[in-house]
Amino acid sequence: MRLLGTALTIAIVAALSMSAFILLSDADYETEENMNKESVPAVDPTAMHVAAGDDVTIALKGNITTGFDWKVVSSGGLELLKDYYISDDKSGMLCGAGGVHYFVFKCPEKGTYDLSFDYERSWEADPIETHNVKVIVE
Repeated sequence: MRLLGTALTIAIVAALSMSAFILLSDADYETEENMNKESVPAVDPTAMHVAAGDDVTIALKGNITTGFDWKVVSSGGLELLKDYYISDDKSGMLCGAGGVHYFVFKCPEKGTYDLSFDYERSWEADPIETHNVKVIVE
């Protein structure tokens, strides 16, 4: 059973100074963090090229009200700076509204890093969704 469907539509969003941003979801989301960023077409939606010293933000659509949430399974050696969830419901009045979980990683040196994320409930044995992203730091 796959709660998020058989495939995620992926949009890579160009970032403002010293940061890269990849949004993995079934739509573009206007959040406080990415409202001023410009969408660009994805050539390879599972690979992200960034400059050494930049940060990369991975955003995964989910719904924590169901008990499911995204978890970093492997950071590939990149440092996780922060992660947070923003609900799609800006009013705070809707129960059960979905949202986006953001993961920000520091990319200090050149190399290829494989990130892996699971969408799961903490009390269940297996995730219902897994997503992998290759970060290529140049």
